[in-house]
Amino acid sequence: MAVPSMAGFVAFLPSRISSPMRDTHLNITTELDTQARLRPDHPAIFYEGRQFTHGELAHLSRRSAQFFAECGVRPADVVALNFQNMLALALAILGLTRLGSTLLVIPRSTTPSQRAEWTRLAQARVRVGDTAQAPGQEPPDIVFDTSRLAIAQTRPPPNPTPSMPWMVVLGSGSTGRRKLIPITHDQLRQRIYGSASIIFDRSDRALILTSLEYPTTIIRLFDVLRQGATLHLTVPNGQPVPAYCDQAGITVLVATVFHVEQMLTKTSESARLQMGRIRALRVAGSTVTPNLRGRIRQHLTENLFVGYGTNECGSITRAGPPAVFAVEGTVGQAGRGVALEIVDEQNRPMPPGAVGRIRVRTPGMVGAYLNDPVATRQAWRDGWFYPGDLGRLSTLGELIHCGRADQMMIFNGINMYPAEIEQCLTGHPDVTDAAAFAIPDPVHQDIPMCVVSLERGSRTTEAQLLAYARERLGFRSPQRVFAMVTIPRNEQGKPLRARIAELVVRRLSQLRPPRLPSR
Repeated sequence: MAVPSMAGFVAFLPSRISSPMRDTHLNITTELDTQARLRPDHPAIFYEGRQFTHGELAHLSRRSAQFFAECGVRPADVVALNFQNMLALALAILGLTRLGSTLLVIPRSTTPSQRAEWTRLAQARVRVGDTAQAPGQEPPDIVFDTSRLAIAQTRPPPNPTPSMPWMVVLGSGSTGRRKLIPITHDQLRQRIYGSASIIFDRSDRALILTSLEYPTTIIRLFDVLRQGATLHLTVPNGQPVPAYCDQAGITVLVATVFHVEQMLTKTSESARLQMGRIRALRVAGSTVTPNLRGRIRQHLTENLFVGYGTNECGSITRAGPPAVFAVEGTVGQAGRGVALEIVDEQNRPMPPGAVGRIRVRTPGMVGAYLNDPVATRQAWRDGWFYPGDLGRLSTLGELIHCGRADQMMIFNGINMYPAEIEQCLTGHPDVTDAAAFAIPDPVHQDIPMCVVSLERGSRTTEAQLLAYARERLGFRSPQRVFAMVTIPRNEQGKPLRARIAELVVRRLSQLRPPRLPSR
């Protein structure tokens, strides 16, 4: 497999906001070493009953770098990682970062063909895993067995200022073509110091329910460790999250909507007491509806935080109490050093309250997609990044996210957005979740539909929900509403709209078609 040239990984960086107290060009592991010297005996990672201090973790990460150097991995290599064991993945990530290689982390849920395609797209020279592959699957080039770290002898040359990116993140695109996002050590550093991110304290014990296979979780791993805090990688199998938070003294919990819904379904009356030490519950990955915010406040904690960010920029906004409950739909105000505007189709800033396209600049923003000049020109213009999302700003600068621009529906000539319908219906006291989508139609273009999940025992009818929506949205309300026990979502909590539409079309084929209004 061809080794990528360094020129292919050039990221056109925006102006940076850097602290004079740190050298932004250094390998990010230098800051983890600082904590290992200051707090060598303080717990760094808990995993399946095992504890590793900051001193032990720094030692193991050096051994990991030595192991990979002995196996022939070079600082200029792109390395694809596909692991089953999350502790082994953490040690591999830390070792390869120390070595100065570029990470491409591939989740377990991917298929063999996806793994092969992602590896090819990122031009990864080396594939690393912790287990041999199943029969018929291509084995990794290097099997990373943590027991072999004890015999690693080679001391690789120090790489204090890596020239290659720290990680390549694969993002999705509206055309179906994957976008490769190269993040440097400097951009990682800017993101974990950003005020829109979670601000960890050295006394924190953090539990992150999303897998370490995902970029935002990996970034939070570095954030926790550079602060000298403690990270719990998993919850013991079958143990309720609130009970584990109580037992382990968790102070910061990071979850998706999917995880929170599971917690609320299985929670006991004592859950709120068990989560009494939680100073921040960060819910990320998808829209946190007003209904869900209210249930979190009632049954789990008052200390709810939501936000908005992208792989290209990192965290952009953050909302916490009291605004997270008081301002309907808010995802917060822009963080320190972040420029955020709502603009029209001619890129002119719009007044508060007007829905338009979001554009941003952040200190940790990348400047280009890898080897994709067309997508780069579409996303970056005049120093701004355009994430393809719609939003509006309140008079106080609170961002209300209104969905994807490419999910806009046009019904009888009127532009409509899924987020507007979802926010409306989740305001109904019996609706716990909602996902809006469109079904193509030769006459009306897009027929807006919505699926909802209802409170257990609810007798609310479709007619009542339609009347509720029409009273608030008028002609922009959905034409049909269907109840589902659980709305299909991916692991990040985003609704699987294509799958939902397929299920609804199947149901509609058995029913009389709806009578639709004309303009």
